[in-house]
Amino acid sequence: MVKIFGAVMTGFACGYFGFRMSMTLKTRLKNLGDIAASLEMLESEIVFSVNKLKKAFLRIDRNGLFTLAAEDMEDKGIGKAWAAAVAGCVLRRRTVIYC
Repeated sequence: MVKIFGAVMTGFACGYFGFRMSMTLKTRLKNLGDIAASLEMLESEIVFSVNKLKKAFLRIDRNGLFTLAAEDMEDKGIGKAWAAAVAGCVLRRRTVIYC
């Protein structure tokens, strides 16, 4: 009886961790899709619009990454602001679904 109970608990635990990992991967896939779409929109903003890069970042933002970069752009420069925004999203990703 105890072996059967242990086998059932093992099955439920594996199922739980499988569903949890599935949700994490779905969220990651959605975020990567949002970033890809935002980068395409950024390309369109740069090619067809005469907006400054900060304004373009604020217009295309979907998940917070570009807003973080736009906030620090004037102080740190474009490259460092982008790197800080990406690092901030990676660090916050463990507790928050979006940036």
